[in-house]
Amino acid sequence: MLAHATGITQSLCELAAGPNAKGDSQVPGVKVIDVACDRLLRIADTRLGGFGSAPKFPHLTDLDLLLRRYHSDNDPKKLHVVTCSLDAMADGGIFDHVGGGFVRYSVDAHWLVPHFEKMLYDNALLARLYVDDITPHGNFEERNIPRLKQSIAKFAESRSTDPNSLSKQLIQDMITLREHRDKRIHPGRDDKVLMGWNSLAIEALAAAGAVLNEPRFVEAAEGVATFIWTKMARTGGRFYHALRRGHSHLNAFQDDLADFINAALAVFRATGKARWVDRASKVATQLIEHFEDKHAGGFYYTADDAELVIARQKDWHDGSVRSGNGSAAMGLLELATLTGNRDFVDAAKRTLIAGGEVIKKQSAAAAQLLAALDRFHRSDEQLVIAARSWDEAELLRAAYPLRLSTTCGPILGHRWRA
Repeated sequence: MLAHATGITQSLCELAAGPNAKGDSQVPGVKVIDVACDRLLRIADTRLGGFGSAPKFPHLTDLDLLLRRYHSDNDPKKLHVVTCSLDAMADGGIFDHVGGGFVRYSVDAHWLVPHFEKMLYDNALLARLYVDDITPHGNFEERNIPRLKQSIAKFAESRSTDPNSLSKQLIQDMITLREHRDKRIHPGRDDKVLMGWNSLAIEALAAAGAVLNEPRFVEAAEGVATFIWTKMARTGGRFYHALRRGHSHLNAFQDDLADFINAALAVFRATGKARWVDRASKVATQLIEHFEDKHAGGFYYTADDAELVIARQKDWHDGSVRSGNGSAAMGLLELATLTGNRDFVDAAKRTLIAGGEVIKKQSAAAAQLLAALDRFHRSDEQLVIAARSWDEAELLRAAYPLRLSTTCGPILGHRWRA
């Protein structure tokens, strides 16, 4: 019986270590990214947007991968799938035109009938992706689901109406609808604060603020990031996973730290404040020290001092959110570019090697890993523009919001704005 239990435990540990635990010693090449993108193009719905048929989920990491590769190869097919999908979702019933925000998915192929549940992580990832680039009889159970079947400009033209006047009227109508809706009993809201999901929101807000020149978005992003750094910190500089009603609990998981690294770097790019690079570096050091598999590479979902389990799992696959290992590899590579710290590059490289079999054989569920792999192979692409003053640097960053990280002084000297 003991031998049987030992065998089961060993098998579970090998399964948890990942399919490439004893495999290749090299990072996969760029070709696997192109193969994965070709597959996405084959299954894309180029007429209605998205992938496959009903029910339709946003598939955000897949769209992000296609957009990322479009910036490398200028393939119009990739851009079409992304823009078609984003337009269809924004115009459809999956988007709440009255109250704002997206629901989890559409139960039909036309993005019309929504699954009536909104998640922070969906809206954060969708917002980040958008930054980078009513019938007479009703259309659902005899009721209307607001959507835009055509642009306001085209509708105004068909009715010989001034589009500006139509837009103003539409805004007023939406306010009226919102006031009427607010009289109903609202759905329950999960009010706990999760480190990882909030980090996704921070990243989206910071990027949106930089691109749209909206200081309030940047302020909100930095405010939430500061809240996590101060209110969700444990003794010794570690973090909690969740907070509710002022009480933090559960030790942070691997994706919490990985997502916060990306969030902190997004805040840095939007503000130029060096403290966020320093904080990202401290979290990255924690990630490597307490979560990395020192033998096979990649990161476990739980820390080395967490509650004992039979087998520590590794998160390789995208689900509703980005995979923990994919997010970690991306953040470490971005951080290494800013700091020159080879430890971060090496940890990311070990992760990509460990995830090699997943990347090659299970690419349909590994878009974030593929995006990190793409970032690894293009890590030497940097543009440095010297500005004579902070004001001049701000003008440059405003012109190239997603491409420049505004700094004061030499990067290697860490003489950034405090």
